[in-house]
Order: sequence, then structure tokens, then C-alpha cells
Amino acid sequence: VAYLNSAGTGDGTIKEGCSSNNAACQQTVKSVTANANYYVSGTTCPACSSKNSGYPYSAGGNISYTGCYSGTKSRAWSGSQTACVKPDNSASYSCDTCAGAACDYVAYLNSAGTGDGTIKSGCSTNNTACQQNVKSGSVTCNTGYYTSGVTCPACTNKPDNSAYTGTATSNACPWSCNTGYGQTSANLCAQICTAGIQQLKSSTGVSIPLYTSAQTTHSIVVKTQAGNMCYASLASGAASGAINVNLGGTTYHAIK
Repeated sequence: VAYLNSAGTGDGTIKEGCSSNNAACQQTVKSVTANANYYVSGTTCPACSSKNSGYPYSAGGNISYTGCYSGTKSRAWSGSQTACVKPDNSASYSCDTCAGAACDYVAYLNSAGTGDGTIKSGCSTNNTACQQNVKSGSVTCNTGYYTSGVTCPACTNKPDNSAYTGTATSNACPWSCNTGYGQTSANLCAQICTAGIQQLKSSTGVSIPLYTSAQTTHSIVVKTQAGNMCYASLASGAASGAINVNLGGTTYHAIK
């Protein structure tokens, strides 16, 4: 409160209160922005590493500690598996497990400070499907096809008038002659002689098929009562328990 001054234009003698108020006054911080590698916490700027040592970086500015970000991190591939394609003409097979490479990324710290937050750059997702491969050594093939790595090519070794009876690991599938045909010494399927007699039987139990035409240079020739000529196919070299025939100094044996 002040007395009126003599001119009547302002304060006169101060009666009580602040006779002087020009002392210096310490201001209070109103707001802050952080330098790079620091974040804003109230009106202070702690280092990012004080919250989580795995996130020592920031771009600075008006950020919370969730604005701190990591150096390069690696994330394992987490994609789904797509089964391999069944090899053509296969009977069974299995697939190898496939995997993608890990990817590198940078991420913001999450609010709990315990793990990755929003990914800043790099692999935000790496769960794309991976096509599996056919497992080596797992393929078995259908009858008439042979195993070649993880494929099943067709066998081509059987003669005319025959059918495959199994599979193999090379182009040599087992086969047998069709009904009415017999296997000759040259591994062909010749038509069986049907005019009254189809085979000769020996005392040793070996049966010699008879064909409608000669299948080797040396054949046993049988004439039926109907006048048909039937031929037995012989192969060079003696065989145990077989019918052996010596022609011109060479021993032949019947094909079972």
C-alpha cells in the first residue's frame, strides 16, 4: 500500500510490502527436447542405454524412451512349410524340412522396455511359406518305373508281349511274358505253340516251352500230330538240373 505522491500521479512512499522486487528470479524448465541417443523424461534427458542397454540409440527430439531404437538385430526365419510336390509315378516319398535365412532389422524399444517394439527397418515379417524339397533316398516308384534320384522315369527294358511286374533302381524293371507267350533264351516273349503241345517236360522237372517259330539258331523241333512245327529255345552253357543238348561241340540248356 502506498501514499499518494505530491503530484497526485502515482505511488508515493510505500507504507508496507515490497519496497523492492528487482532481485533475480530462477526460471523453471517448461519443456525439453533430447539430443540424439537421449530421450525425454519429464524435463530431463536420460541416455537411452539407461532404460535398456540393447537400445542405445535415438534420433533425439521430443521422444519418450520408446523412441530409442536398437542397433542391428537378427530374427530367425519363422515361415510356414509347404509340402513338396509328389514326384510323378512315385509310390511313396517324403519331404525335407526347408528354412529361410534370418533377417537383420532395427526396432524401437517397446513400452515395457523388455523386447522389440515397432520394427523400424528390415524384416517386419519373414513368415512367407517355404516350398519343401523331395527328400533324397525317400522315393519309391510305381510298377514299370525306376528310381533315379528323386524322380521316377519309365522303364524301357521289357520286350514286346510282356508286362512289368515291379520297379527297380535302374532301367531294368522285372517283367514277365503275357499269357500265351514264353520267355526265350534271347529274353524275348515268343508266342507259345498251342497245337496240341505247349512244352516238353524232362525227368528232372525242367519244362521247355515250345514256340510257334524258332527263337535261336539251335532249337529242338517238335512236330505235332496236327502237323504243326513247334520249337524249343536253347541257350549256350550248361545249367544245373536243366536239359542239356550238345550241338556242334557246344552245350546248350533249356530255358525254364
